Amino acid sequence: MTPIQKFNQYLHLKNQRLTPSRNKILKMLFKRHDHISLEELLDWSAQNDISRATLFRTLTLLIDAGMIAQIFDQKKRAHYEHIYEHKKHHHLVCLKCDKIIEIEDNFSEKTAEELCIKNNFEHQYNIFKIYGICGDCKA
Repeated sequence: MTPIQKFNQYLHLKNQRLTPSRNKILKMLFKRHDHISLEELLDWSAQNDISRATLFRTLTLLIDAGMIAQIFDQKKRAHYEHIYEHKKHHHLVCLKCDKIIEIEDNFSEKTAEELCIKNNFEHQYNIFKIYGICGDCKA
């Protein structure tokens, strides 16, 4: 199922529809393969005549649909990435420059599943972050 089909299916369950603005936001997010900051999204939405309210509502819907994830850097600034049909990965976050580096490894998946079973919790996804100093800032 394509991201558009998946989102449309989710919206249908919520008695909502895929508006042109929501479609634009979805396409832009899924065209990128990096982490996009909230500031970048706000700039992009202003340039594309999409209101802040529409952007925030659409981001919330996409998060609830399990299609994107919101992650925060150490300064509590929001970044977004698509997770639908995306390999499981984790993040290394630089404390100096805020760079977010993806690492593909499933070492924490087993632990996450075990914790969820132990606590009668339904696992949807998890994000593991390691904070430190990247090679560029260390030099």
